[in-house]
Amino acid sequence: MNTTNHSVEIVPLLPGNGYYFAAVVADAFGNWEKLEDQFRTHRRKFTIEFPTIHVYNDGDYATEGQVEFWFRVYTGSDFRTKDIQEFHLPEQDIDDWNETSRPYNVGFVHLGSLEVVQPETAQIGVSSWAVEEDEPWGEDRAGFVIGEWLPLPSGRSYENVNKQMFRLDCQPSTVGSYLHYGVDVRWSIEYQE
Repeated sequence: MNTTNHSVEIVPLLPGNGYYFAAVVADAFGNWEKLEDQFRTHRRKFTIEFPTIHVYNDGDYATEGQVEFWFRVYTGSDFRTKDIQEFHLPEQDIDDWNETSRPYNVGFVHLGSLEVVQPETAQIGVSSWAVEEDEPWGEDRAGFVIGEWLPLPSGRSYENVNKQMFRLDCQPSTVGSYLHYGVDVRWSIEYQE
């Protein structure tokens, strides 16, 4: 008996959704067989942490900056987003150590629960923005409401992600602003039935 094994992977499939498949195989002699079945993909759970900010420029030349920060986890697309969770760090004095990237611990964490993913919630993004008060001259702003999409891998051996890290670069966003900082983002993805 001569057998041949075939393996086919179709990606991406949305987590927690039901799918149907059908396959027909035939040999050189005209023999054929049909297989139909259904299955449900595992649900997705993600954790996103904002452990540290790094202040490159506090926005004030000779003194400390007075800055408040926001951190956002969202889903959607480039044109329409939906907030999952937002964190706020109240105004505080910050210093950039003469523009040498002073770190500040933040410690915000979004702990997701197992979810069924629809096309409009397939992507997960993170962003941050900050405002530095310069009384009476106005305010400096940095960062962006729409930040970066997490690079969610797809494929049977690649989908689980354990504590990947990158730094979100939040550059000045208003004319004349010098406020500039980075946010460490640590994220994990897991799939379960």
